[in-house]
Amino acid sequence: MTYETIFPPLPPAEVREARREAGHTQAQAAEFVGVRLRTWQRYESDGMPAQVGALYRAMIDHPEMRERYLVS
Repeated sequence: MTYETIFPPLPPAEVREARREAGHTQAQAAEFVGVRLRTWQRYESDGMPAQVGALYRAMIDHPEMRERYLVS
């Protein structure tokens, strides 16, 4: 059993929906989770690793996490 079997990637539509609900552009969402814009675009076309999706949603729900755990 692989990690991806247990924690499947988020589907592209779900990634786009989460970003739009947060009111982010692709560039803002990429910066928010600390990836390059091209990586974020790939998430929206191919799917996002489950752990990145969980981080993104947690940081949207709890903005203080970004200030505490990420270095700008």
